[in-house]
Amino acid sequence: MVSLTVLASFLLAVYPIDYPYNWFRPEWTAMVVIFWSITLPERVGVAYAWFTGLLLDGIAGVTLGQNALSLAILAFICHGLYQRMRNFTAPQQAALVFVLVGLHLLVGYWVQSLTSSPARHLYFLAAALSSALVWPLFSVLMRYVYRVSLR
Repeated sequence: MVSLTVLASFLLAVYPIDYPYNWFRPEWTAMVVIFWSITLPERVGVAYAWFTGLLLDGIAGVTLGQNALSLAILAFICHGLYQRMRNFTAPQQAALVFVLVGLHLLVGYWVQSLTSSPARHLYFLAAALSSALVWPLFSVLMRYVYRVSLR
C-alpha cells in the first residue's frame, strides 16, 4: 500500500497546473513520506525516502539527488519525532508539516542554487502553506487507506 500511495503522489506532483496556481501545489510526495514515516517507521525509513526522492527526481526532471536528499532529511526528522507527532492534534500536525515541507523546499532551493540558477523570489514556499492546509484532510484519507489495507 505504501508504494501505491507513493505512485499516486508522483502522479499528483507532475500533473500539469496553470502557472499562477503552480506555486500553491502541495508537496504530495513529501506529505506521503511524512505520513508513512510516522505511521510505519519500521518500514518507511531514510533509505525508502532516499529511493523515493531519486524516482521523483527522474520523473520531475530536476537535479538528481535534490528530492532524494530533502526527503531523506524529512524521514530522519520524522523518525525522531514520530511518537510525539502521533499524539499531536490536527492543527499541531499541520504546523509541523508546514515546517517540514518548508525545510524540504529550502533544501531543494539550496541544491538548485548550487547547480543552476535558482528562483529569485520566495514564492516556492507557498507550497509549504498549501501542504499544511491540506494535511488534516490528507492524513484522514491516508489513515483510511491504511486501515483498509490491513483488512
